[in-house]
Amino acid sequence: MMILFSAPVRVSLLLIGLLAQASDSQTTNATVQASPYTHFDLFKNTQLQPCPVNNTKRKAAPRLDYLVVYKDAKVKSADDYCQYMAGTPIIIPTVPNKAAFYPSWPSFAIQLVSLMFTYLGLWNTLRVLNKNSEKQDMPLPKTFWVQLPIDIARILAWYITFFRGLADLASFPWVSTVIWTVPFNYIWLLLLIQGPKPEENTTPAFYPQRKSRSVLMKTIIGITMAVAVAQWAFSLAAVIIHYQYNIGAFAAKLYNPFPEVLLNPASLGPMPSACLSYLTSNKLPDELFTSIAALSAFSTQAFQLGATTLVCLIGIKRIMKNDYRRTYTMLRNSATGTQTALAFSALGLVGYAWGVGKVTIYLTNDFTITGPCTLATVRMSDLWGFYDVQYGRTFRIVLNALGV
Repeated sequence: MMILFSAPVRVSLLLIGLLAQASDSQTTNATVQASPYTHFDLFKNTQLQPCPVNNTKRKAAPRLDYLVVYKDAKVKSADDYCQYMAGTPIIIPTVPNKAAFYPSWPSFAIQLVSLMFTYLGLWNTLRVLNKNSEKQDMPLPKTFWVQLPIDIARILAWYITFFRGLADLASFPWVSTVIWTVPFNYIWLLLLIQGPKPEENTTPAFYPQRKSRSVLMKTIIGITMAVAVAQWAFSLAAVIIHYQYNIGAFAAKLYNPFPEVLLNPASLGPMPSACLSYLTSNKLPDELFTSIAALSAFSTQAFQLGATTLVCLIGIKRIMKNDYRRTYTMLRNSATGTQTALAFSALGLVGYAWGVGKVTIYLTNDFTITGPCTLATVRMSDLWGFYDVQYGRTFRIVLNALGV
């Protein structure tokens, strides 16, 4: 048994090692900034372009600290955007931190497909076990040993991402709040494989060849339980962290200005001396570097965690019965809750992105403070999320495919 389980673990650790290398590579690439500023530095993935000097009356913004440009007509979007940029338009180049890469509809759709294969694999294993429960020395299906290292890799990658994020709570990355259901289901499957605790001079009702509970199996089941419970608790902690540091009292900057902007504002291009003096004073308002979209991402993940927890609790009434039906009920409930939560999240965000897709721009609007300029920062587009952002894309897609 130890040999059988050690092989998937070695494969999983190899996958994690490759991911760590990719992470270091992507992080290095992300921190090397080019000068002069690139289109992404200024306009992210929105396809907006620089505006000419606008000496006419500006368009009224919905709020003082940000405006929204509709992307359903690209030319009109650019025109609308430029109408807000009164005086000399100055786009401040920014670097998004990890928390700025919100989970988008493609993220949830890929997670749904990825976890669906895990649930189908566990269902197939359960079906084979139930069909052949009276056979002696029946091996687990080959598909189980194919998916096991993948599931171990996804759990390890999630934990690594979570704990690395604790080093900087202000840029804590968005991690899945439903992946805890994977080890949760392995608990019941392992208990079923182990069989009920035998009475004296009797054999278990499931797997007659097992006359005693293996110490190794007890250890594996105990570890799996600890992993599942801890991952649920850490998922809740992740939701709380994002509320505190992206929305609540400790809300931090999700976008940071390039150091060159503060050290040498003239690098932004020609501008009136009053605007240059304002930039030199280092009094840029923090509102230019936050994002109201964090509330939507927080609400989505809180909903996912709550929904999956609720449906998993429904099967607890059968928790004392170690049989096929209990394992099936737990798998059915968790799979249904997880897939439904991810599907609703993906459909809701794709409807928003395609129906009323928006590019959010934060800007100043008081010439008496900034001089005859409008200073603005542009947020990443909601349409494709990070899938059309080049740096770090490969690593984030791999994590997304693992359901992390």
